[in-house]
Formats: sequence, structure tokens, C-alpha cells
Amino acid sequence: KDSSLLPYGKHLKSLIGSKNLREELTTWSLSRESNLIEEGHRKELVPLVVRLLIPKVRNLKTLASRK
Repeated sequence: KDSSLLPYGKHLKSLIGSKNLREELTTWSLSRESNLIEEGHRKELVPLVVRLLIPKVRNLKTLASRK
């Protein structure tokens, strides 16, 4: 495992599981101003979060278009 991702393991697992996804998105801020993510970790963490979320957003968009 990458040491820059270990401190955020709980958050990442919540993003993977659909049960806690909405809550995690509202409570875990990725912004620089929040200071929740160390600057050195940001380079690896943010692209991973994006890769986790894009399929979920696409799925929601597909479901919404079926209505």
C-alpha cells in the first residue's frame, strides 16, 4: 500500500461503498482550504478519488436519463 493513501483509508472505503457515499461526499472536503489532506499526498489522492467517483456519477446519470 502507498503510505500517502493510508491516512485516508477510511474515507476511500466509504467512497467505494454505496451505503456511506453520500455522507462521505458531504463531510470529507478535498479542497486546499480545508487542510484535511496533506499537500504532499494530494498528488496521488485526488486522481484516485476521481477514478472512484466517475463510474458512480455516470451510473447516476444513466439512471436519471431512464426516467
